[in-house]
Amino acid sequence: MDRTIYRSYLQQETSFAYTVWEAESTETALRLCRSQPPDSIVLDYLLPDRNGLEFLSSLKSSIGENCPPVIMLNEQGNEAIAIQAFKAGVEDYLIKEEITSESLRYITRTAIENFRLRQELRQSEECYRAVTEQSLRQSEDFNRQILETLPNCVKVLDLEGNIKYINPAGKRLLDLDDQSCQNANLIDHWQASSDQQRLQQAIDEAIAGTSITFQGSCPTRNGTPKWWEIIITPIFNAKRQVAGLLSVSRDITDHKQIEASFQQQLAQIEAIYTTAPVGLCFLDRERRFVQINERLAEINGLSVSEHIGRTVEEILPELAEIQEPIFEQVLQTGMPMINVDVRGTTPAQPGVERYWLANYYPLKAANGQSLGINITVQEITDRIQADREREQILADTQATRIAAEEANRSKDEFVAVIAHELRSPINSVAGWAQLLRMRKFDQATVDRALEAIERGTQTQVQLIEDLLDISRMACGTLRLTFAPLNLTTVIQAAINLVSPMADAKQIELESQLTAIAQIYGDLNRLQQIAVNLLTNAIKFTPEQGRVTIIIELVAQQVRIQVKDSGKGINPEFLPQIFEQFRQGQKNSGSKDGLGLGLAIAKNLVELHHGTITAESPGLGQGATFTVWLPLHESQPVVIPAEIPTVTDENPLAGIRILAIDDEPDSLELLRFILDNAGAEVQTASNGAIALDLISQFDFELLVSDIAMPDINGHELIQQIQTLYPERKIRAIALTAYASSSDRDYSLRIGFEKYFSKPIDPEVLITAVVNLIHPS
Repeated sequence: MDRTIYRSYLQQETSFAYTVWEAESTETALRLCRSQPPDSIVLDYLLPDRNGLEFLSSLKSSIGENCPPVIMLNEQGNEAIAIQAFKAGVEDYLIKEEITSESLRYITRTAIENFRLRQELRQSEECYRAVTEQSLRQSEDFNRQILETLPNCVKVLDLEGNIKYINPAGKRLLDLDDQSCQNANLIDHWQASSDQQRLQQAIDEAIAGTSITFQGSCPTRNGTPKWWEIIITPIFNAKRQVAGLLSVSRDITDHKQIEASFQQQLAQIEAIYTTAPVGLCFLDRERRFVQINERLAEINGLSVSEHIGRTVEEILPELAEIQEPIFEQVLQTGMPMINVDVRGTTPAQPGVERYWLANYYPLKAANGQSLGINITVQEITDRIQADREREQILADTQATRIAAEEANRSKDEFVAVIAHELRSPINSVAGWAQLLRMRKFDQATVDRALEAIERGTQTQVQLIEDLLDISRMACGTLRLTFAPLNLTTVIQAAINLVSPMADAKQIELESQLTAIAQIYGDLNRLQQIAVNLLTNAIKFTPEQGRVTIIIELVAQQVRIQVKDSGKGINPEFLPQIFEQFRQGQKNSGSKDGLGLGLAIAKNLVELHHGTITAESPGLGQGATFTVWLPLHESQPVVIPAEIPTVTDENPLAGIRILAIDDEPDSLELLRFILDNAGAEVQTASNGAIALDLISQFDFELLVSDIAMPDINGHELIQQIQTLYPERKIRAIALTAYASSSDRDYSLRIGFEKYFSKPIDPEVLITAVVNLIHPS
């Protein structure tokens, strides 16, 4: 895989058209080098059959000094191996994880150019030797003609570094004339350079017999800064002694400027990758990660190093499948794709669906070939979720508005029906009363009038009782008295109550009552349940119809069923049949009452720990109401203890009580009740006054409203506990906003009793006595 990556890097070179050969073993590589000597070798130190240094030794033994430049690669920085490599003659030594496409191309290009330059120098040296050897046979002009044809700056120096010869190309490159070259010293030309010391060291090493190559900066005579690559080679005489020096200089200013610009661009790219708030990466044509920033690596759930060299399919298989058509389109067309929505999961949060906004930009070579894709990724999961939540809130708001409008319509209809139900019996009562006052009737007519007046009065009483029951249920003040009883007897009594109504409509009232074990319940409320269900069935059953009530024991529960052959129930209305503001006339189209009986029955059944359901095949096919109640043996019901009645004339005598309420009338009533029972009462209209009074007086009991401005009852009791932990002040909470959660919280933070307004004076007095004198 490494060879594939390096090949793709080298094929991006624009200065040379590389032909890349690959070898998997050193033997194959040696055969290739012997048959077709390459211009450069990229060599891995770790090879299957031997290491890179051993291969290099074999290569030099095989092809001699014409060995091409070698760039050695290693997995990690090993200084010892690097030193051995350079001693063995490698051109450069690179760490794999630091290699980029640009760096590999630049180093390879430089290695080839240096090799060619050395070949030129070798040719120059050979030419010079030839000139020296043939000086006796050929003229000096002929030798100089050879040097003057070289394009680089060539100088011949003596051992002191004095210039003895400089070719025309050198004069032109250095902007020198003949006069300035006479007896000039090479070091003098570098006086303005910081590399003067390095040049002197190079001359010393060349005098010692070693060819030296280095790069340095030196301005021309007119001050123009230039970069040079200089090779200083010793010139040997016939006795193999260093007789002079040959200096060959190549102007590399343009290369240095390109390199500096490239490094600057790399730094800018690195800064962008480091500081960008979005994810960035570059993929090659095989969709391998070549570069990635920390932000995108964090999004994917892996480190940066875990991405490099691996494909998208390996790291993000689900996303790779989704994005493969996008990759192909961008590479094929060479056109970017902007603002693409991507959805999927990553190793960072497996199983969690996330959303991104991605942009895909193709990277092209100078010849127009696509080299890969630059990608920017911005996570928008939070935004998508916020949009969904906003849509859900809008939908919920719309549903709530519709429900509220429907509730308002239902309440308006409910009020209209109440008016109708109140007026109807009043009309009958008032009419007959007026007729009885104005005229004389026979006894039969008088009896019929009195019966009508009595029925109207009973109807109104029942209507008021139903409304009061609904109100008690809403306030949680409906009280039941539980006792063991025989349900059959209760149901029979209910049947007797509704029989006249059934007889009036000639409805057959059938009962199937089975003697069962006793249950716990409130006799009157259980009878009310049965009466409501039977009355509802008779009301919606036409004349000469049939109503059946059945009691039986099923799986340790009592099942009560009331079946009728009446108008039935629309299936759409069944889920709302027990709601308070959903009247039955919506179903039947008639004005047959408020429909509160079913809502009351449902609430009473639930207070008996039972359930109630309604079924109907449809309009005109009758209905069945089923009640399930637990047996005493299978589910005993706790009978609430009755509050004892206080009979003493002054039951609260001597008890010091602080009453707090921000409503003046309520506070005055509270003071009157407690004071009339003999208590020593002081009052406070808010929490601040209460705290001030507590700091001055020793109260035994606190009776406080909950909902007050500034300091409410909950905050007041907590502040008292904090300020006076040693004092044991008992506390009773009063509130008009009673709820089970508020009750639980109040009792948990320090109140010992909790009552909803309006409170029965006797109940309040009894509660105070029980707290202060529990015996």
